[in-house]
Amino acid sequence: MWLQEIFKKCNQRGRIEANQMWSRIGITMWAIWKTRNEKVFHDTEPDPKSTINYAKNLELEYFKATEKENNSTKESNRRRTVPIIWRAPPQNWLKLNTGAAFSNDTKSGSIAVAIRDCNGTLMGGTTSKIQTNSSILAEATAIREAIILIENLKLRMQLLNLTAFNLFKQSKKELHFGK
Repeated sequence: MWLQEIFKKCNQRGRIEANQMWSRIGITMWAIWKTRNEKVFHDTEPDPKSTINYAKNLELEYFKATEKENNSTKESNRRRTVPIIWRAPPQNWLKLNTGAAFSNDTKSGSIAVAIRDCNGTLMGGTTSKIQTNSSILAEATAIREAIILIENLKLRMQLLNLTAFNLFKQSKKELHFGK
């Protein structure tokens, strides 16, 4: 996969160069996602050149804002801990992550599900636009879609990491599902 190749290249570079490369990737993906949402939610025709220019401007703004930090890190040559965003499951296990976004104004949102193995390889996933009445129901819908995906892919799940697990513990009485 192209992203795995980029990951390998980042690991071969210095920390600051790797951080810049990952920042560039993240900013570009965010700009593409934002353009996609404009199409989905506002029926605006995507313009690739505008998206690229938007990403480049965001990147310049970000690098200017973080330039002082990068320079001080180079000068001090100190090691910093980098937060871990995703932790792999144990060997031969799968990990499932769910998430949801919700707009109270439009009563709409989107959900995402990702299933990865212990190497971080994406085994399956899904995203979809939803209509719902609350963020709690949006999270619950994401979990429901995750269960459907597991069944469709005939995966034997040994480790589930549901980002909305506490949602169920805290709001069992608030959730009302249809048949």
